[in-house]
Amino acid sequence: MRSTAPSIAEVVRRLITSRPILLDFICMDVVNYSALARKIKDEVSALLGKNVSVDAIKMALIRFSERACPSREETVEKIRKIIEKSSIELKSDIVVVTIRKEAVMINIDGIARLAARARFFQMAQGLRSFTIALSKEDLPDLVALVGKESIEDMQLNQVALLIVSPTEIISTPGVIAYLTSLMSFNGINITHIVSCYKDTIIVVKRDDALKAYEVIERALKDLPPRPLHLSDYPL
Repeated sequence: MRSTAPSIAEVVRRLITSRPILLDFICMDVVNYSALARKIKDEVSALLGKNVSVDAIKMALIRFSERACPSREETVEKIRKIIEKSSIELKSDIVVVTIRKEAVMINIDGIARLAARARFFQMAQGLRSFTIALSKEDLPDLVALVGKESIEDMQLNQVALLIVSPTEIISTPGVIAYLTSLMSFNGINITHIVSCYKDTIIVVKRDDALKAYEVIERALKDLPPRPLHLSDYPL
């Protein structure tokens, strides 16, 4: 059975939605559609396996924006309200340790007791390992439990940013993506990140901690009185 080839509109939609910053600019009405159509012409033509005119791509872009931007603005406004109601706290002297899965499972009771008394403790499970972010002073106890030989990686001198949001964050897409984009746009590498109910925990190097805090604090407290866009927070 022959598959149906995608339309010009579908290919344009895929290209734009795979590059969120372009979608932001389109919805801000600052994009020259003719220039953008010329820019993506070769990609559209290659994906369709035939030459596509700039005018056809431009028309597809305009129609896409008419459909996508209203719902995009609604989502962005929801993100803005969640960010506005969130708070941020900083935890210093954090260590991020990646441990083989079997070592954690064997010592899970001891690790649970350590978690209960630690100043800071967060654990995430991967396929073959666990990553534990914990307060530096509790690292010796963790190593004693699992053994040095079971540790696959260790990141010292880390700081955790704890962002507490309203419960609406659970059902609103894009909040975590927005926060991580802020980090990326400002050249801040995220060592470890996890979202748990209303809490988002972002771990960064100590050297980046102040910058990361200021970037997120600005997003939390100095939002513009209109739907936010990633481009509101340039480098």
